[in-house]
Amino acid sequence: MTTAENGAEALAVVNGEELILLDMRMPVLDGWAFAKQLRASGKRVPIVVMTAAENARRWAEEIGADGYLAKPFEIDSLIAAVERFAKGPR
Repeated sequence: MTTAENGAEALAVVNGEELILLDMRMPVLDGWAFAKQLRASGKRVPIVVMTAAENARRWAEEIGADGYLAKPFEIDSLIAAVERFAKGPR
């Protein structure tokens, strides 16, 4: 597991991750800019948006995310999203 404190740091450390759990409101580089730059780099990593915004689905669709979790969410929902979107064995 890799963590980052802001979007720019996250973009710099993405390297073979199985899944990105993305907060849309990050400092330095927000979720929209992060996703745009990640996709432009050619890396195809599943992204699950985690947001407290009213319409989490719309925000996820705007950036081409694979899924979303609306905050607050139950731990079972997080586990289900990870199991659904994480890449299987390589």
